[in-house]
Amino acid sequence: MVGAAALACLGVIVLWSTFRQPEPPDGSMRALDQMPSQAPVEPSTPPALSPLGAEDGPTPSTTPESTVSAATTTGPASPSPGRTTAGPFPAATTPGTPGTPVRPTPAAAAPSSTPSRSPAAQFRPVTVQAEAPGNLRSGGAETAYCDSCDGGARVRYLGRLTVYLDVAAAGSRTVTVGYTADGPRDLKVVVNGGAPQTFTVTGGGWETPRSFQFTSQIPAGRTAVTFYNDSGPPPDIDKVTVS
Repeated sequence: MVGAAALACLGVIVLWSTFRQPEPPDGSMRALDQMPSQAPVEPSTPPALSPLGAEDGPTPSTTPESTVSAATTTGPASPSPGRTTAGPFPAATTPGTPGTPVRPTPAAAAPSSTPSRSPAAQFRPVTVQAEAPGNLRSGGAETAYCDSCDGGARVRYLGRLTVYLDVAAAGSRTVTVGYTADGPRDLKVVVNGGAPQTFTVTGGGWETPRSFQFTSQIPAGRTAVTFYNDSGPPPDIDKVTVS
């Protein structure tokens, strides 16, 4: 019994010595006691940002005294909003849109009671080829090619040829007749159904164009010039010009 009790006591001593923590040296405890306590760090508030474009310096306050002094030193005072400057037109405003000037509208010109006159027609020379499709050929008259003639052709074997021209203005005009002949020939000419005129012409050959002229009163509009010879062979006709 005595031995068992001794062993139990020995085991208790061993266990106590194992679980016992060593005490720190006196210096370390004192160092810990002397360390200052650290307060918890609070989050810092971010600085307030100024608006974009604002100046870094302090904004000057505008007081009535400073405004008055500035206006006095910089120059003459601007006109008050209620006054308007003088101009060539009286100022007026449209109802509902204050401040918008309106200029007087000039009066419309009164319509003229005088009827307008159309400009007088101006005369221009007119030329028609004898072989033109609008002309009238009869009595065996026919078209013949002619390299030297105006338009490249002429009318030969006249029984009767009527050439039509459109004239813009009436007046005394010069009628020029282009023709070809191989010698002396007689030709009768009638203008708009008037009395015939007889002309004696001559030529050096059927491929050699020539011309003669006469004066006649030509009305405005359509004019008919008729060529023929009822007493012998006439010349060939190339063209007719009224100028």
